[in-house]
Amino acid sequence: MPIINLTLTKRDLEKLRPCPFCGSTRLEINNTHRAYYWIMCLGCDASGILVEVGGSSFGRDVASEDLTRRHHQMAKQGTMDAWNRRPDVASPPKRR
Repeated sequence: MPIINLTLTKRDLEKLRPCPFCGSTRLEINNTHRAYYWIMCLGCDASGILVEVGGSSFGRDVASEDLTRRHHQMAKQGTMDAWNRRPDVASPPKRR
């Protein structure tokens, strides 16, 4: 059974919005070696929601590996979409 761990490519990073808390574009994607993914900011350790797709198929045949890879790709894309959909954090009010 192969371990599938999809990372963010340079192209993926260009599509992601900056961190809503610190503005950093230093982001990474994490997973649990199953089809569970979330994005984390390396600037302030903020993280997005955990996205899960279908679990993993742990068969030894090619069809099971293909299904598992598709689940990982869908979870990765869902995580990126969720990160970009989140509302912006409003700036704190200015002190007088």
